[in-house]
Amino acid sequence: MSRPTLYIAITNHGFGHAVRVSSVAAKIQELNPDILLIITTTAPRWLLECYITGDFILRPRAFDVGVVQADSLHMDQEATLEKLREIREKQNSSSFSNANGRSGWGSLLDDEQFWVGLYLSRLGRRI
Repeated sequence: MSRPTLYIAITNHGFGHAVRVSSVAAKIQELNPDILLIITTTAPRWLLECYITGDFILRPRAFDVGVVQADSLHMDQEATLEKLREIREKQNSSSFSNANGRSGWGSLLDDEQFWVGLYLSRLGRRI
């Protein structure tokens, strides 16, 4: 029997999303120690390891940009638009499965509802 796999996509809007989703992933891994976690995010490995004590595969990749900010009060609209264009260009250059090195994952955990439909549609799957 093949190992159960959970593909986890975490947005890169600061560390809050990574902390919350990593906490959920850690609990899932605690309940099912055989599960393989594949995490795609720009959050640093050290942050994820603060919550996930078991093994996981990290694939650094940005899915969205949020807002580029110099600090908590000032946004950089030009840099935000440029980063969004860069992400879209990468998304259009290859399929989701090839860009992430895995097409046969079992389940998906995502902290942004919009992306779930996009991922599944690119893989020819339905919600």
